[in-house]
Amino acid sequence: MSATTPHATSPVRRADARRAPRRPRRLGTTLSLLACGLLVGAVGCGSDGDGTTPVPTTPGTTGDVTGTVDPTGTVDPTGTVDPTGTIDPTDTIDPTGTIDPTGTDECAEHEERCGEECVDTRDSLNHCGGCDSPCEHVNADSLCVDGTCTLDACQDGWDNCDGDDATGCNSNISASLNHCGACDVPCTLPNAVTACNAGTCEFVVCEGELDNEGEPVDDAPFANCDGDESTGCEAELASSVAHCGGCNRTALDAPNVEAAGCTDGEPIITACAPGFANCDEDWTTGCEASTDEDETCGSGCIDCTQLGGAGVALTCSLAGNTHICTSGGCQTGFENCDGDVSTCETNILEDPENCGGCGVDCPTPADGEAICVDGECGIDCDGTLAACGTVCADLQTSVNHCGDCGEGCDASSEQCSQGQCICGTGFTNCGDDCVDDFDTNRDHCGGCNQACEARGPCSDGECACEEDTTYCRTQRLVGGIPLPSTECCDDRSEVCEPLGTGRFSECTCASGYADCSDEGEPRQCVNVMSDRNNCGGCGNECRVFQNCLRGICR
Repeated sequence: MSATTPHATSPVRRADARRAPRRPRRLGTTLSLLACGLLVGAVGCGSDGDGTTPVPTTPGTTGDVTGTVDPTGTVDPTGTVDPTGTIDPTDTIDPTGTIDPTGTDECAEHEERCGEECVDTRDSLNHCGGCDSPCEHVNADSLCVDGTCTLDACQDGWDNCDGDDATGCNSNISASLNHCGACDVPCTLPNAVTACNAGTCEFVVCEGELDNEGEPVDDAPFANCDGDESTGCEAELASSVAHCGGCNRTALDAPNVEAAGCTDGEPIITACAPGFANCDEDWTTGCEASTDEDETCGSGCIDCTQLGGAGVALTCSLAGNTHICTSGGCQTGFENCDGDVSTCETNILEDPENCGGCGVDCPTPADGEAICVDGECGIDCDGTLAACGTVCADLQTSVNHCGDCGEGCDASSEQCSQGQCICGTGFTNCGDDCVDDFDTNRDHCGGCNQACEARGPCSDGECACEEDTTYCRTQRLVGGIPLPSTECCDDRSEVCEPLGTGRFSECTCASGYADCSDEGEPRQCVNVMSDRNNCGGCGNECRVFQNCLRGICR
């Protein structure tokens, strides 16, 4: 076929060719292009569509061929391309030297070549409005709309509080004190240190309550006295009357106070109730003094008792609306005992002959002297003797004051030796008892600690039993030591059974009886053959309509 004969195959559409993948140029293609340049000279060469057959092109043209080339691959000697073929003058051959086998290498409409890819710069986040123009905002999701980068939405915990999209979402509303939880929502509380935690404003501590190392400060200026964190630290401790120097610290709560103040964190009383005064100058006791008392007379708290002569007192009397000191009577602690009304010569707080009043004479003890202390009689004993009430006692030998005042021995059986009570002459020390009769003493029958513990008396040093009881020689433990003892067994319900030692016995319940006593209580032998409440055994109670016959409820 000649070079001018049309190709039998229909032309390839450019739209489809644009989408086909690019293939690397083969070595044959490169050699054909070199040959084409040598043969044609001024006339250019193009590809026949599969990148292998050199095709003449119009001189000065760099476009790829979109038409179909003569399948024989023979170039018309005149140097012209098959008249059915068309060279697109706008296309550019791939700069790598590889010819698009589809016959095209251009980007689609609205796309721009950015490096080796075609990009729609109208909505690309990496190439918004142009190549290499990334669309991004701080802490936010972005959108590229018609080639313009816009802020779409802030990430969680962030907001665009300055209204400037260019700065992105630069406000951390999870932690910002100026934008806590939302823009322009400050996290502040009166006189308090606050923190924005996950978008919630939280109270931390009062201003000045901690030092730089986080340690408590004693003189913090503010406090949260109402317990409500939403009001912050509402109390100014230096001047608050209700919270002066600390929460709920106020002179208003003190007795008889009508008005109070606060100066540098210290409560002060500014007004007392009528008839009262703050004489001790202690705000915690309030207006403690009555202004009509001799010691605290009037609003000036004057002590009238200190203004008179020796022993003579002035008294507090009402003059108009004010109490003042006026003459009259003796000072506290003094009396006129000599009959001279012009003097109060006797100190009744110290005079043992007029102790607490005229003519009250304190008794003088043996081995000592009488004294008067604060109007009360006392004694002053000689040497090592102790003052025990109105007597001077030797604590080493005194039966009534053995070892200490008021610690007496049993005078009938004991004496005091070296401050200890011991058994007297003719008495035997049996533990806590001093015994002089072992014949009739039930606790010490025949000897120390041989007790007749049951029902019988002690006679001639032997324990006896009453009628209807049987003597049973038993034992008991005293301080962990077994000692002889006796017990009288009830003939009706108990028997005396020998113990394993063969020397002692014990009372136990007889046949047909059982000990139904509670633990720790005395033995109680019950007839379990006939007792409805303990029929056949302790605690086995018969029903209302039953009786206990031979240990069985019937």
